[in-house]
Amino acid sequence: MVQQIQHLNPAGFFDPSHYGFTHVVTVPANTTLIYIAGQLGMDERGNLVAADFAAQLKQAFANLRAALAAVGATPEDVVKITVLSVDHDAEKQQLISAARNDRFLNLHCRIVAGAGSAGWSL
Repeated sequence: MVQQIQHLNPAGFFDPSHYGFTHVVTVPANTTLIYIAGQLGMDERGNLVAADFAAQLKQAFANLRAALAAVGATPEDVVKITVLSVDHDAEKQQLISAARNDRFLNLHCRIVAGAGSAGWSL
Protein backbone atom coordinates (compact mmCIF):
# COMPACT_ATOMS: atom_id res chain seq x y z
CA MET A 1 0.00 0.00 0.00
CA VAL A 2 1.02 3.60 -0.64
CA GLN A 3 2.26 5.33 2.54
CA GLN A 4 2.52 8.84 1.11
CA ILE A 5 1.45 10.82 -1.95
CA GLN A 6 3.39 9.62 -4.99
CA HIS A 7 3.69 11.28 -8.41
CA LEU A 8 4.60 8.80 -11.15
CA ASN A 9 5.36 8.73 -14.85
CA PRO A 10 5.17 5.05 -15.83
CA ALA A 11 7.43 3.56 -18.48
CA GLY A 12 5.99 4.08 -21.94
CA PHE A 13 4.62 7.57 -21.18
CA PHE A 14 6.35 10.82 -22.14
CA ASP A 15 7.85 12.89 -19.32
CA PRO A 16 5.47 15.83 -18.75
CA SER A 17 7.39 17.35 -15.81
CA HIS A 18 8.20 20.50 -17.79
CA TYR A 19 4.43 20.97 -18.16
CA GLY A 20 4.01 20.72 -14.39
CA PHE A 21 2.18 17.41 -14.02
CA THR A 22 2.64 13.66 -13.80
CA HIS A 23 0.53 10.97 -15.44
CA VAL A 24 -0.32 9.17 -12.20
CA VAL A 25 -0.80 10.26 -8.59
CA THR A 26 -1.44 7.81 -5.77
CA VAL A 27 -2.58 8.61 -2.25
CA PRO A 28 -2.40 6.49 0.90
CA ALA A 29 -5.23 4.12 1.77
CA ASN A 30 -7.78 5.43 4.27
CA THR A 31 -7.11 9.01 3.18
CA THR A 32 -10.01 11.46 3.21
CA LEU A 33 -10.62 12.73 -0.31
CA ILE A 34 -11.99 16.25 -0.73
CA TYR A 35 -13.47 17.51 -3.99
CA ILE A 36 -13.65 21.28 -4.47
CA ALA A 37 -15.75 22.86 -7.20
CA GLY A 38 -14.03 24.94 -9.84
CA GLN A 39 -12.99 28.32 -8.52
CA LEU A 40 -13.26 31.52 -10.51
CA GLY A 41 -11.94 35.03 -10.08
CA MET A 42 -15.09 35.96 -8.17
CA ASP A 43 -15.53 37.49 -4.74
CA GLU A 44 -17.92 36.26 -2.03
CA ARG A 45 -20.82 38.09 -3.74
CA GLY A 46 -20.21 36.35 -7.07
CA ASN A 47 -18.71 39.41 -8.78
CA LEU A 48 -15.62 39.20 -10.96
CA VAL A 49 -12.81 40.95 -9.08
CA ALA A 50 -11.45 42.52 -12.29
CA ALA A 51 -11.46 42.03 -16.03
CA ASP A 52 -7.79 41.05 -16.25
CA PHE A 53 -6.50 37.51 -16.08
CA ALA A 54 -3.87 38.06 -13.36
CA ALA A 55 -6.41 39.46 -10.87
CA GLN A 56 -8.90 36.67 -11.58
CA LEU A 57 -6.15 34.07 -11.23
CA LYS A 58 -5.06 35.51 -7.88
CA GLN A 59 -8.68 35.45 -6.62
CA ALA A 60 -9.26 31.90 -7.87
CA PHE A 61 -6.20 30.63 -6.00
CA ALA A 62 -7.28 32.58 -2.89
CA ASN A 63 -10.73 30.98 -3.14
CA LEU A 64 -9.14 27.54 -3.45
CA ARG A 65 -6.98 28.13 -0.36
CA ALA A 66 -10.07 29.30 1.57
CA ALA A 67 -12.00 26.20 0.51
CA LEU A 68 -9.12 23.99 1.64
CA ALA A 69 -8.88 25.80 4.98
CA ALA A 70 -12.62 25.36 5.52
CA VAL A 71 -12.08 21.58 5.68
CA GLY A 72 -8.76 21.67 7.53
CA ALA A 73 -6.60 21.03 4.46
CA THR A 74 -3.58 22.89 3.09
CA PRO A 75 -2.09 23.31 -0.40
CA GLU A 76 0.39 20.56 0.47
CA ASP A 77 -2.57 18.14 0.66
CA VAL A 78 -3.66 18.84 -2.94
CA VAL A 79 -2.64 16.19 -5.46
CA LYS A 80 -4.03 17.77 -8.64
CA ILE A 81 -5.83 20.76 -10.02
CA THR A 82 -6.92 21.60 -13.53
CA VAL A 83 -6.86 25.21 -14.69
CA LEU A 84 -9.28 26.15 -17.45
CA SER A 85 -7.95 29.20 -19.28
CA VAL A 86 -9.95 31.24 -21.80
CA ASP A 87 -7.93 32.34 -24.87
CA HIS A 88 -4.88 30.64 -23.41
CA ASP A 89 -1.44 31.87 -24.51
CA ALA A 90 2.19 31.88 -23.36
CA GLU A 91 1.71 34.94 -21.13
CA LYS A 92 -1.19 33.31 -19.28
CA GLN A 93 0.83 30.11 -18.97
CA GLN A 94 3.62 32.05 -17.26
CA LEU A 95 1.15 33.70 -14.87
CA ILE A 96 -0.46 30.36 -14.02
CA SER A 97 2.92 28.70 -13.44
CA ALA A 98 4.09 31.58 -11.25
CA ALA A 99 0.86 31.52 -9.20
CA ARG A 100 1.08 27.76 -8.80
CA ASN A 101 4.71 27.91 -7.75
CA ASP A 102 4.05 30.77 -5.34
CA ARG A 103 0.91 29.41 -3.70
CA PHE A 104 0.96 25.65 -4.30
CA LEU A 105 4.48 24.29 -4.14
CA ASN A 106 4.74 20.68 -5.32
CA LEU A 107 1.37 20.93 -7.07
CA HIS A 108 0.99 19.20 -10.41
CA CYS A 109 -1.22 21.46 -12.51
CA ARG A 110 -2.78 20.67 -15.86
CA ILE A 111 -3.80 23.57 -18.14
CA VAL A 112 -6.82 23.24 -20.44
CA ALA A 113 -7.40 26.02 -22.97
CA GLY A 114 -10.62 27.17 -24.58
CA ALA A 115 -13.13 26.91 -21.73
CA GLY A 116 -15.34 29.46 -20.00
CA SER A 117 -17.92 32.11 -20.75
CA ALA A 118 -17.89 35.69 -22.03
CA GLY A 119 -15.98 37.98 -19.69
CA TRP A 120 -14.19 35.16 -17.90
CA SER A 121 -10.42 35.06 -18.16
CA LEU A 122 -9.93 31.96 -16.05
